[in-house]
Amino acid sequence: MLVEVTAVTQTLVTMATAASPAIGMDADMVVLRGRLAAQPDEVAVLDLGETSVLLDLAGPVPPPAWNSWVECRAPSRAVEIYPCEL
Repeated sequence: MLVEVTAVTQTLVTMATAASPAIGMDADMVVLRGRLAAQPDEVAVLDLGETSVLLDLAGPVPPPAWNSWVECRAPSRAVEIYPCEL
């Protein structure tokens, strides 16, 4: 399944402390952890195992984060999720 997340202007992306996919909540923040496949054109796909999340980024991802395990945090009130079919 491919899911698009469109709250990325308020999203904090950091290097993950664990190399395993996760989806969850931390207080009022949505937390997604996965392997980031990023391109210089401000589009990225977060691989969460059986689900991929298309991230519409507000700016470029630094090259050290490409193909690395990252954790994305965004305020839950700002996250919109749209299932997509390929």
